[in-house]
Amino acid sequence: MLQQGTRMGGILTENSKYFFIHIPKTGGTSLFEFFAQAYGRENCREHIESLIIHESTPKILAELLNYRFLSAHVPIDYCANFVNCGFSPITIIRNPIDQFFSHVNHLKTEDLGDSFLCQIRDKLKVSVGYFLDHATDDELSFFESSQSKPVFGGTVDWRSLKLTERIDWLFEKYATVFTTENMQSRVPLMFKTTGTAFQRMNTKLYQIERLTQKQNGMLNDLVREDTLLHRSLT
Repeated sequence: MLQQGTRMGGILTENSKYFFIHIPKTGGTSLFEFFAQAYGRENCREHIESLIIHESTPKILAELLNYRFLSAHVPIDYCANFVNCGFSPITIIRNPIDQFFSHVNHLKTEDLGDSFLCQIRDKLKVSVGYFLDHATDDELSFFESSQSKPVFGGTVDWRSLKLTERIDWLFEKYATVFTTENMQSRVPLMFKTTGTAFQRMNTKLYQIERLTQKQNGMLNDLVREDTLLHRSLT
């Protein structure tokens, strides 16, 4: 396993520019707020996914390059232009079971406009077990490797790589990869001169439901790759 403080810590600097690959329910809002305080909110922009997926133009890209911290719910593929212009990618990985149930809570309580997500939500509202027993392949696929898929993106056949090779690839591409569990202790150490305190935001409580042995097996299968990744980083 990687040792904290070797490849994960001490890499971010106050004068750099960062593109944050924001995986839902990993603590990304907290990280954005930290940078907004450290860099100034006017120098940070979050949720730019629509701007770079659907509305990307040279003018929009030029405007975004003026920021120092950008955040989006996109795979790493979409930040290539920003990397070429001096941004360094960063991301956060969370314990996959915690991330799954936190995401479930979000889907059950938020107003969803997407019909596919509404189908998932309706089954989850019965119970997670009911969802696992009755979900279509597409609905299960939504949760499968939900953290690894955006972190690695489509630029590498990461499923064919050994775990050590995946980790080596990550630290070639990313300035750092946090885990939610160590973020609170790691982030403030990187900006000692700012006096900015790191605080967790959106700490909504969620319930981990009791599942049958079969359902537990299904869930563990869905998060297997994320579990291997998370364990390698802690």
